[in-house]
Amino acid sequence: MRELTMRDRIMAVVQGRELDRVPFVIYDGMLPMEEVDRQVGADRIGLMRWSEVHKVITPHCRLITEEYRMGKDKWQRTTLDTPVGSIFEERQFEPVYDSASIRKHFVQERQDYDVLWYYLQDSIIVEDYARFHRDQAELGDRGVPLVAVERSPYQNLWIIWVGLDNLSYHLADFPEQVEKTFSLLEARERKIFEIVRCSYLLANRKAVVSEIEPGAFIEDDIRTGVVFAERRNVVAQCMALAADDARREAVEEEGFKVICRRDIRDILKSALAN
Repeated sequence: MRELTMRDRIMAVVQGRELDRVPFVIYDGMLPMEEVDRQVGADRIGLMRWSEVHKVITPHCRLITEEYRMGKDKWQRTTLDTPVGSIFEERQFEPVYDSASIRKHFVQERQDYDVLWYYLQDSIIVEDYARFHRDQAELGDRGVPLVAVERSPYQNLWIIWVGLDNLSYHLADFPEQVEKTFSLLEARERKIFEIVRCSYLLANRKAVVSEIEPGAFIEDDIRTGVVFAERRNVVAQCMALAADDARREAVEEEGFKVICRRDIRDILKSALAN
């Protein structure tokens, strides 16, 4: 067997193929790599890096981050500014690894949910493969990028937006606000997951069948490369496509051409115009 690169070994593990040795792998960014390479050797440790294939655009909202000192400690405040108000988060950094812990979450009171709702409804989710391709090129034979998606709605609330203690109280005191936030976060994450699902399949010349709601807007080029069906017809469309080799191969080829033509600049321009 030829000597494999670290990327080859990682992919062999994922795909269940034979490999020359088990790869030793860490997440990129966890340790100072110059020191790791000096102590262990650059060819003896692989890297995995979280990388997104989507972008979130908020035309009417902005996140403002500022750092400050409280005594000897570094702190960071991030303010979410929207037309209906502002909320902020505060983090404290420890000096050894420069890791941070949240000391104040964005949502504290009932009215803070209005600001969060505006932000979530203002968010436009679009495809953006530039970062993934850049990470893939930077890692080279040393590792692989991992497609990143957001946490579940409950995790997003207790880790990022509300905090575990406050979320427990909010579930009891104003469950309607929490329930609506769950729904908005779920809708947002479904859009992200659909980009991830479709992009992976299309880039690997696999036919995609996707559920569509009546009246939904779909770009013309996507309509030619993906088979759309209402929920009640999804299974039938899948079975028909699986039984028709010629049609399936045509859909696969057209889908591959579509994903290769996608340009983030055109997508951003269209999203911001609307």
